[in-house]
This record gives sequence, C-alpha cells and structure tokens, in this order.
Amino acid sequence: MGEDPSRATATWSNNTAKPLIWDGDGTSYSASGLAEHVFTAVTGRKADGIQGTTWWDVDTGHVPDSVDPDEWATLAGTDLASLARRLRGAGKDWTSLHTLLRAVPPGRWTTYGDVATVIGSHAQPVGTHLATCDRCPSPWRVLNAAGRVSSNFRWADPTRTDTPADILAAEGVRFDGDTAAREARLSLDELQRLLDG
Repeated sequence: MGEDPSRATATWSNNTAKPLIWDGDGTSYSASGLAEHVFTAVTGRKADGIQGTTWWDVDTGHVPDSVDPDEWATLAGTDLASLARRLRGAGKDWTSLHTLLRAVPPGRWTTYGDVATVIGSHAQPVGTHLATCDRCPSPWRVLNAAGRVSSNFRWADPTRTDTPADILAAEGVRFDGDTAAREARLSLDELQRLLDG
C-alpha cells in the first residue's frame, strides 16, 4: 500500500473531548487518542503513555481564514502542548502589556505582533488576553498586521456595540475601507520608547 498523505493531517474542531478530525479516516479523536491509534496501526502494539499533544504540530502552511497570516506564521514548529501553554498565558504577568497600551496615544495604532515583540510574548496570547481582559487600556488600538480589526476581536463588555474602527476613526485615524492608515501605525522603536517611559 502506498503512502497516503491524508494520514499526516488532522483538522481542529470545537469538540472539547475529541477536537481532532483525522483526515485519514474522518473520525474525531483526542490528541493522545489519535497518536495512540496511529502508533497501534503502524506497529501492531498498544501504545504506552503517549502524550499526543506533543506529536501534533501546527501546520503554518495552511492559514485559516479567520487568522492573521503573520500571527499564524509565529506558530511554526509549535506542538499542541506548547500552543495550549501559549494560549493560556501560563500565568503570564501582563503588567508590561497594560503599561504599553496605556501609553499608546489616541489616533495611533499598533499590531498584536509588534506589541508581543516589545513585551516578550507572542501575538496569539496577546490577542487572547485582550479578548478576555476587562481592565486592558485601549484594546481597540491593537490591530492585525494588515491594519484591520481582527475578526476575533471581542469586547470584554459584551454589551458594547461600537467597533475598534469606530473609535480609531473618532480619534483621527483615517481608514481606506477597513484598513487603518499606515502613517498612524507606531513603529517597534516608538513602542519600545513608550514602554520604557
């Protein structure tokens, strides 16, 4: 039997018990369950103590429609266990993020990736934190690398109906369609100076 390339990939779903749908058979598995299934199929032996989340890497060659490509590229070589730690923030102290966002002046914007670079984090956990933090100053001033509001942006207060673009426009940021003007974007050097005070 020849090599079947579909057996090398699985698709993530929002099923909390079995989030991986294996392309090899279309069945849902947990990360460890799929690793054990593959191990047993290949070796004919029962797996003992496989941590499946370390077996599966993020495929950065296929960018989901709802994700910023630059942010997705930062996940190259990341296994699912490492990704989960990043997204949880692993007890991260977000003081530097809050300090930096407090210093971003009205009428200026930055990106998740640039903020992450300056505070020593990654774009994904920064975005996750901003979506769940009810005390983050000016989260609307953080856009994706293309200068657009992230499709995953959520206000901590679910009753808000305005958009980040509405607020930025009121602060004087020009938009070309849904893209913020580049001249209003802060550079990495400017962000570092804002953080350093």
